Amino acid sequence: MKKKQIAQWYKKNITAVFVLVVMFLSMAGSCLADEFVSIKLYPEHVGVFTTVMKQQFVAFGVNAQGVSTNITEQVGWESSNEGIVTIDASGLATVTAGQTSGQVKISCSYPKSSKLNAGVHMLLLKPPVK
Repeated sequence: MKKKQIAQWYKKNITAVFVLVVMFLSMAGSCLADEFVSIKLYPEHVGVFTTVMKQQFVAFGVNAQGVSTNITEQVGWESSNEGIVTIDASGLATVTAGQTSGQVKISCSYPKSSKLNAGVHMLLLKPPVK
């Protein structure tokens, strides 16, 4: 097609293209913007032997219909005491070197601005003495 033909095609079809773009964006927005009513955090109860030193947490957003979606990478993670346990952006909690006991609360918020929150207590356990 020549430039003149392309310009004429755009003039004839610009309204249709605009309507299609608006429809696509509105549908994509409703599909992508899940409205979660709660967050479930797993594991729910955690006792970690200090020899293991790590625990992976997973967060699920639950919508009004009860459907769960893994949102582990979309939440903000927090440890109540980073001197005992730290947690990274993927939900991996790591016991701080030298810690042998303690209790912390691991929590997450979605979106990262704290609209919904969930938390679980993590207890450090000394391994059994033989």
